[in-house]
Amino acid sequence: MRGIAAVVPTLVLSSIFGVADTKASEFHELVRDLNAAQNRMAAGDVDAERLSLKIMGEIERRLPEVPARQWKIPKNNRAAATYLLSGGSARAMRRIYSAGAFSEESAALIQASLAYAEGSSREAAALLGKIDASAYPYILKGHIMLARGGLLVGADNANAIWLLDQARLLMPRSLVEEAALRREIGIVDPLRSTDKLLHLCERYSDGYRSSPFSGQFWVELARLVSSAPAHFSMHNRATLDSIIQKAPSAIRTDLNFTLLRRLVLSGKIEQATSQLAKATSMPGTLAASRMTLYSALIDILSGRSEDGIRIARAVDPSMLPGEDIEVRDLFLSASAASMPLSDERETRARAPASTDADSPPEIIKVGEEALASSEAVLEKGLRP
Repeated sequence: MRGIAAVVPTLVLSSIFGVADTKASEFHELVRDLNAAQNRMAAGDVDAERLSLKIMGEIERRLPEVPARQWKIPKNNRAAATYLLSGGSARAMRRIYSAGAFSEESAALIQASLAYAEGSSREAAALLGKIDASAYPYILKGHIMLARGGLLVGADNANAIWLLDQARLLMPRSLVEEAALRREIGIVDPLRSTDKLLHLCERYSDGYRSSPFSGQFWVELARLVSSAPAHFSMHNRATLDSIIQKAPSAIRTDLNFTLLRRLVLSGKIEQATSQLAKATSMPGTLAASRMTLYSALIDILSGRSEDGIRIARAVDPSMLPGEDIEVRDLFLSASAASMPLSDERETRARAPASTDADSPPEIIKVGEEALASSEAVLEKGLRP
């Protein structure tokens, strides 16, 4: 049954670009097939990505040919709004709206959708806020909830989260859910709603890691990795680690080292040592150089400063990304400033190794000040 369902959209869509299936080329059916292609695209189907662009072009080409009487039909009104909220061009639809072709009861919905498609965010937020989404089928309702939630991000995050929750629950395994997850992950508080945030990240990494829009998700995940793990429970850290392992190879390496850098800069020696052990499976000279560096930095934090400094200095900076060079230089500078005089070294050598609580304060302070700049470099590197 699932196999048949997967084939049907392809057969319908292929008829759109053939010579003549008039039923398949009706406006509301074109929009239906556009949504089907976009949903497959969200899951990483490259062919569906190209197909959705073709359907968009076909709709734009055919819109002027649609008879005026067709815009009085409710299913075409709903399809027009869905098309505009799905990323469709507003140019031709604006002309149709201005000509008074739409029914009076649908005019407010079309006006709000046009404002959204034209990028008039303030007007769109006000108009969409007046629309009773419950009056429409779940697909259009999901698109309305997504648009409203997205427009509130940064202005009213509490309501944005509620609306985005509704959108993704209305349309699971779709581009609407994919977009809702990306927007919501960016605004959920990692300190107050850790479990929910990790659930959203897990949902995204399971279903949409191959989406053409996944670059934004990995940037958000990098921000989470670099800012929140210190307070995570063992269960939360395990969940985060499983999400990281689903990332593409290059991004996965960066995320692992981002977490390691965060732990080192925060003076979390035991956690950093454990994270370093996980990184040993990463192949390549670049990863090896980074592992050597962070192993040396852990030595410095643990009180084995002379060995750590010697090894850190020996690491070739040309084999390190910029954020690691910055951390290396900070540690070397801070360690040199706090290095005990020669007659104190023997006493220091007999002292027990430092713990997280008594790590060299100069290094931790400098490390914490460096977090913002080093994370900014990482985010820039991960941005698609």
